[in-house]
Amino acid sequence: MPQSERHALVLGGGTMGVGIIAMFLGGGWKVDVVSRSASTRDGLPAATSRALQAMGKSDDVSGLATYATLDEAPWSKIDIVVETVTEDLALKQKIFADLERLSRPGVPLTSNSSSFPISEIGKGLASDIIADELMRAGAHGVLVNLGGDLVFRGRTEDGSGW
Repeated sequence: MPQSERHALVLGGGTMGVGIIAMFLGGGWKVDVVSRSASTRDGLPAATSRALQAMGKSDDVSGLATYATLDEAPWSKIDIVVETVTEDLALKQKIFADLERLSRPGVPLTSNSSSFPISEIGKGLASDIIADELMRAGAHGVLVNLGGDLVFRGRTEDGSGW
């Protein structure tokens, strides 16, 4: 079902996050931002307004909404996710596992990381994603083995356990 409004979710409100938020707002998107820091959330409207002005765009930030946790975000509306949190691999991996759990199928999950390849951030998620997609497609049970990363879903053909 097409949406008239496009929604981006940005994780993190630091320097890179603000630039990405401004890019989406300047392009007519609604932007939802998750930041654990109350002071970052409070400062986002002014910082984003300045970034929009620097881009030569209207400084209207009425399409900006902030949240303290991922669970608060309006997941049914999110069309793309951009992660911009601190360069901590374990943190990014945890966030991407949460994003996979919370987002709708087909929503692009992206990272602005400059320190880690996306394959490292998403390590271990590929098997889960494939298994989930197979189950959504109607499989009653699946076993996915990607180089020893085993994932089981559903039941075996004879109904016994894996």
